[in-house]
Amino acid sequence: MTLVSGETIRDGQGDAHRPWWREPFRVFQTNLRETDTVLDVEKTLDAIEEHGSNAWLINAGGILSFYPTRLGHQTRNPHLAERPSGDLLGDAVEAAHARGIRVIARMDFSKVGRRVAEEHPDWLYVGPDGEYQEYQGLFSTCPSAGYYQTAAFEALTEVAERYGVDGFFFNWFGFNEIDYSGRYRGVSQNESSRRGFAEFSGGQELPVGPESENYLTWRAYAGRTIGDLTRRFREHISALLPDACFIRGPGADIIFHEANNELGRLLWPSATSEAVSVAKSADPERPVFVNSVAFVDMPYRLAAEDSAHYEQYIAQTLARGGAPSVYIMGEPGAIDYPNVAAVSPLFRFHRDHHRDYADLRPAAQVAIVRPDSVVLDPIAFGTALAEFRGIYRALQQAHVPFDVVASADLAAALSGPGLAEHRVLVLPDVGPVDPAVAAELDRRVADGLTVVLTGASATGRDGGAQLTHSPVEALGKPLIGQDAYALYAVEPAEPGSHPRHPVVPIIGSSYPMTVRSSAATEFALVPPAPFGPPEKAYGNTVSAAPAIVTAAAGDGSVIVIPWSIGRSFYEVGLSVIGDLIARVVDGARRGHRLRFDLPPHIEVTEQRSEAGTVLHLVNLSGVQGNTFVPPVTAHGGGVISDRPIRATDLRSDSALTVTAVHGGWRVDLPPIGALAVIRIEYEAPLTADEPAARPRTPETTRNDD
Repeated sequence: MTLVSGETIRDGQGDAHRPWWREPFRVFQTNLRETDTVLDVEKTLDAIEEHGSNAWLINAGGILSFYPTRLGHQTRNPHLAERPSGDLLGDAVEAAHARGIRVIARMDFSKVGRRVAEEHPDWLYVGPDGEYQEYQGLFSTCPSAGYYQTAAFEALTEVAERYGVDGFFFNWFGFNEIDYSGRYRGVSQNESSRRGFAEFSGGQELPVGPESENYLTWRAYAGRTIGDLTRRFREHISALLPDACFIRGPGADIIFHEANNELGRLLWPSATSEAVSVAKSADPERPVFVNSVAFVDMPYRLAAEDSAHYEQYIAQTLARGGAPSVYIMGEPGAIDYPNVAAVSPLFRFHRDHHRDYADLRPAAQVAIVRPDSVVLDPIAFGTALAEFRGIYRALQQAHVPFDVVASADLAAALSGPGLAEHRVLVLPDVGPVDPAVAAELDRRVADGLTVVLTGASATGRDGGAQLTHSPVEALGKPLIGQDAYALYAVEPAEPGSHPRHPVVPIIGSSYPMTVRSSAATEFALVPPAPFGPPEKAYGNTVSAAPAIVTAAAGDGSVIVIPWSIGRSFYEVGLSVIGDLIARVVDGARRGHRLRFDLPPHIEVTEQRSEAGTVLHLVNLSGVQGNTFVPPVTAHGGGVISDRPIRATDLRSDSALTVTAVHGGWRVDLPPIGALAVIRIEYEAPLTADEPAARPRTPETTRNDD
């Protein structure tokens, strides 16, 4: 066969070696059953090209080899005998490469068949009950043991050397505490895990589950083990095929996220957008591969996800600069997935706008830190997550573009390129931060960053503020739950006066503050008073105690909101709470920024590529309970700039009308269905000492391009 794997391309300047996956790409995954070995390769490639994809993710090895493996620890698919060539992977690679389509090999080392299990019991997961984790005749393996640590590398070598694939993807890569039926099976007690954990923890006892004392330490050990394997797999693949990619978690060439539904899980409408943003903020240059599951959940693989729901996966992927992928069972057409055809226009749009999506990077001025479930106990994490989501939703509805940074990535993002252009960083009740992070935050504040701390963020175990530039010296014992009832925040007023609108209820928790003399009060507290019976519901007056304080330092500032303002909005949705969040955060932005005249259900993301500033407008009006219905098209929206601009509607490739208005220029937006994409080009750069330009005449201008 003729192999074209490893072709490289050059960037627009022609001076840099770039593998194919450094350019915008789109994937089509056929997740094959063992009986699918007679798949029609040419027909499948026709469907992939028609869809708008340029890469095919296909089963290769692990649980079953879809090629004639020569390795004893791999299991050859018995149905290969039904294929004339006896080699599905080889046929797929040859035909795809002939069309210029990339092939990504799907490997699954999470399980082995009975023969391999009996020959290598030391490779297997062992439950706290001493039993192996068997499911449908397959046995789960332990990443600490020899299958992952040694044998998997031999399988990669065989596939790479024989087929020259363009990349590898690992399915179900982790410690299998939960099986396919969703049953919790516990921490693997495999002897390799016992030894590894003892060495990692200094001799602690291996836990059996979340109820065990050392469980969080084990989570850290598991993360390190997977991280080490990821690094080794990446290096091994790169040595075999220098231009092939490895798709998985942190440390891989490409970050993987699966956009899916799940029985019993409440819908977080922005899950895909959030996940891609986290990855791009950590490393703007690393691609993010979003594999969108076409069916509703694993137990119901024949039931297609609703098209409006599925369209959100793709729209949110594009809106954050991710690489879209569809994931179906079997070959195209074997199972009816009408939602796949529904998203094909978005794939073709991405294909046809290569210049806009090439090297697309986050460009928002605001970033929100997402809490980490590994370092927080379940209760603290749940509280912090509600705080984060409330702030996320408030900024989303106020059309303040933002990016998301994982708590675990904060140190690297502060010292690297991830947060280089951000002006505001929000820490939503994340608790204590690492001393090195606190020091870096202080440095960045002096250089011009505004840090917004809610709840007990950046507060030590002793209650002391961790940031030198904080307006607060310490936080006291919090009022929690019912103890915080009838507590409010209002605009500063004469102590003892009656609260006036906006009156913002404080729901969840509130910390009393010891405030530094340099602090300025932004909002005041209204202390609790009786709220029932109605005859006794009086006595709420404005106090001198602050509810929000701020302190300037160097070119930046620190704002402290010592209560659960995000959680309050997330749980209640009261507009005065969301408005206050947006007011604090948006008010901290400085310099030029775009403003938006849009309904609250339109989310705006802001990124930048060689083509210009790229705005994605995602229509979330279709959120209904635990799914999405078709969105209501939004009309009459606008973008306002204080600098002269040109604007293009990329969905129709047409110029948009730009009109001079008071204080700037307004772009009249097209109707917004599920997704609108707008390119903004500034007519002249704005220098540091140059004020925003005044609107020019004539009053209405029209783009030429």
